[in-house]
Amino acid sequence: LAARGGRLALADRTRYRLLPTSYASLRERVGRCRLLLEGRGLRPGDAVILLGRNSSAWAASLLACLESGLVAVPLDQASDQRLLSRVAAETRARLLLTDRPDLRGPPALSLAELAAAPAGAAPPLWQSPPNAPAEILYTSGSTGSPKGVILTRANLLAAMGPLLRVVRAPPGLRLLSTLPLSHVLEQVVGLLLPLALGWGVLYPDSVRPARLLRLIGEHGVHGLVTVPGLLAAMRQTLEASGRRPRSVLGWRFFLIGAGGAPLPVELERWWRRRGVRVVQGYGMTETAALVSLNSLARTRVGSVGRLLPGMSLRLAPDGEVQVRGPNLTPGYHRLPERDAGLYTLDGWLRTGDLGELRRGWLYLRGRSKDVIVTTGGANVHAADVEEALRGAPGVRDACVVEWRDRVWAVLLLDPEAPLGAAVETANARLLPYQRIAGATPWPDPDFPRTPTRKVRKPLVLERLGRLERRGASRAAPAPTEPLAALVARVLGRAEGLEPQARLSDAGLDSLRRMELLSAIEEELGLELPESSVGETVTLGELRSLVELQARRGRERLPAWPVGPLAAPLRGVLRPLGLAAARAAARPRARGLERLGRLAGPVLFAANHESAWDAAVVLACLPPRLRRVAIPALPDFWTPGPGWRRLRPLLGWAIGLAFRSYPFGPGAGTEAGLALAGRLVDRGASILIFPEGGRTPDGRIHVFQGGVGVLARELGLPVVPVRIRGMRGILPPPRYFVPRRLGRASVAFGEPIHVGREADPRAAAAEIQRAVEAL
Repeated sequence: LAARGGRLALADRTRYRLLPTSYASLRERVGRCRLLLEGRGLRPGDAVILLGRNSSAWAASLLACLESGLVAVPLDQASDQRLLSRVAAETRARLLLTDRPDLRGPPALSLAELAAAPAGAAPPLWQSPPNAPAEILYTSGSTGSPKGVILTRANLLAAMGPLLRVVRAPPGLRLLSTLPLSHVLEQVVGLLLPLALGWGVLYPDSVRPARLLRLIGEHGVHGLVTVPGLLAAMRQTLEASGRRPRSVLGWRFFLIGAGGAPLPVELERWWRRRGVRVVQGYGMTETAALVSLNSLARTRVGSVGRLLPGMSLRLAPDGEVQVRGPNLTPGYHRLPERDAGLYTLDGWLRTGDLGELRRGWLYLRGRSKDVIVTTGGANVHAADVEEALRGAPGVRDACVVEWRDRVWAVLLLDPEAPLGAAVETANARLLPYQRIAGATPWPDPDFPRTPTRKVRKPLVLERLGRLERRGASRAAPAPTEPLAALVARVLGRAEGLEPQARLSDAGLDSLRRMELLSAIEEELGLELPESSVGETVTLGELRSLVELQARRGRERLPAWPVGPLAAPLRGVLRPLGLAAARAAARPRARGLERLGRLAGPVLFAANHESAWDAAVVLACLPPRLRRVAIPALPDFWTPGPGWRRLRPLLGWAIGLAFRSYPFGPGAGTEAGLALAGRLVDRGASILIFPEGGRTPDGRIHVFQGGVGVLARELGLPVVPVRIRGMRGILPPPRYFVPRRLGRASVAFGEPIHVGREADPRAAAAEIQRAVEAL
C-alpha cells in the first residue's frame, strides 16, 4: 500500500462529496486502526464484528483485523438485533465496529471513531499460522441457526493467487462497489484484488440504479462487480431514461463482473451489445469467492468460466458440481452437524449446484438443494420460510418455491382463512431477505407428494402456472394511479397494495427498494432520500412523500459563475472588491495562528454586520485560504421595486467576484448543498453568515440550522469568525457607499468538528456560542 503513495485507493461518495483515500493514507489509517484495537486489549484470535455500510473506514478496519490476527465477523448492514445477538454469543465477540448506534451487543466502537484514531507506531505484523481463522462469514441459512463459514488466512491467500494470474489489467482503473463488504465476493474481487492491482474503489452513498449510473459517468468509473438483479435494474433504468447508454455511462466504462446468482443470457448479451464486457464467475462463501472465471481475453456467453488454477472440479452422477482446492473452508463455526454434509467421504465440497462441462467451460443448470437464489444474490432456504408459514393461523401446510424471480408461498388454508394474514405473520418472523413476495392458495386438499411424503415441487410449479393463467392466484386488478402502478410493477403484484399496507409485507426487500426509488426518480422525475423509504413504510406514506417532493419541484442553480470557466473574470473582479474593503475598513485580523494547522477546505461561520463582510473576511485570510465560496440569501438574485430591479445583475456580479450562489429558503436547499459539495471537492472553503441577514441592532442574532446542515453533510471543520466595526462603516440598508471610513476587526476561533449524527440546530447553537466568545 505504502509503495503506491498518492494514487487513489478508496473513495467514499457521500450525498454531496467525494472523499478520497490514497494508498499511503490507507496504509497509515490501517496502522492507526491496529494501534487502537490493541489499545482496547484485543489479542490474536479474538473475534470482532463489523457491521455497517460500505466505506473506506469499513475496509481499513477489515485490513487492520487481518493484520492483527483478529477474527473478523462481517455482518450485513441491514442485520437486526436478533441476528447480532446470536452471532455475538456464538463467536464470543470482544468488540463491535459499526455505524449503527441503535444496536446493542459487545462493547462498540464507531467506524468513524476508528477511522479518526490518533497516529502512532503500529504494532508489528502478526505472523499467523496458515490455518488460523481469518474470518467467520454468516451466510443465509436457517433462521434459527445461521451458518458461520470459517475462512483461514490460507484460504484467502489461495483465493487471491489464481486471480492475480488470470486478471491482467493496468493499474489506475476505478471500480464502483455495489455489493456489501460482508459478502466474500466483494471482499476478494471488490477490495483485495483491486488493491493488489493498484486500482481504486469508489463506495457510493446509495445503490439505487439511477444513482449508480450517474456516479459511473461523473467519476469516470471503469467497471463494477455486482449481482444479476442489480444489473437488470440498471438496464431498466437506462431504457426508461430514453438516453443512449454511453451518454450516461461515459466512454471509460467497459467491465462488469457478475456473480452471486444466475445471470440470464439475454441480459448478458444486452450489455455486450452496448460495448460492456460481462465477465461471469462462480463460487460461494465456502470456496472463499471464486472457483471458475471468464477472463477479458476468453469468455463464453452463458458460462461461468473455466476452472481457476489450483482448483479441481468433478460432476457427481446427478450433475452436482463438486470442487476441491486450497481455498475451501475447513467447516462451519460450532456446527459439526453441518460439516458432515458439506464434504463427500473422499473430500470433495458439495456445492448443491447442478452443472455441465463443455470443453472446459462450466455451465450451471440449477440447484440440487431446495434453495432459492434471489436476484440480489441471497440464498433463501425454502424450509425456513415454510416453517414460519406453518406457524401462522389458518395454515395447514406450506410449499415455498421460486416464482417470477421471487420467494413465493403456495398454501393449504383452512376455510375462510385470509391469505394475506398468513403471509404477514410469517414475514414478521423472517429476516428481510427471506420475506415472501406473494402467495397462492392451493385448490386441492393436499399437495402432490412422493411416497415419502415430500412435496413434488416441479408439479406445484407447473400447476401454479395454470392457476395464474386462469386468474386463480387471487391477483388484484392492476392499479391505475401512477405511483401504485409503479409500486405494483416493481413488486410484481397488485394484491394487498392498500394505503395502510407495509410494502415490506408485499415483498419490498433492499434490492427492490433501490429499484422503486430509481423508478420514482426516472418516471415521476422526483428524487426521494433513501432513508425515507424504510422497512415499515406504507403505500400511503410513500404517496405523501412523493406529493411533498413534487411540491418542492426539481431544484436547479446556476453553477457556472462559481465554476472554473468564470475564473478569468473572478481574477479581475475579486482584487478590486478586496482593495475597496481594505481601503474603507482597514481590517485587523486576530487568531490567524489558529488556522495554521488547517490543510484542506473548511467552513467559516461569521456574524453579519454589513454587505461588505465577505470581502473583509477574505482580505484578512492568508492567500492559501482565500479560495472561498459564499452561499448567500436569494435576495441578491431576486428583483424588487425601484433600483432593486437590478438586483439580479448585482447577484451575478457578486457570484463572479466572490464565488457566491443563492442558498436558503426559496433557493433549493438540496441543490445548494450539492453545489457546495462540488465546490469543496474542488478545494474551495465555504464562508457562511448563519444569522440569515445583517444585524439590525449590532447584536448577534440566532444562527439558523443551515450552518449545522452544511457542517454535518460536508464533513468540514467549522472556524468561528467574529466581525466587529463594519456596522458603523456600512450599516444596513447600504450596499455600496460607506457612511464613513473606519477600522474593523476580524477574529478567528479554534476549529469545531461536527459529527455525522449531530443535530443541525444544536450544532448551529454551538457555533454561535463560539462566535460570541471571540
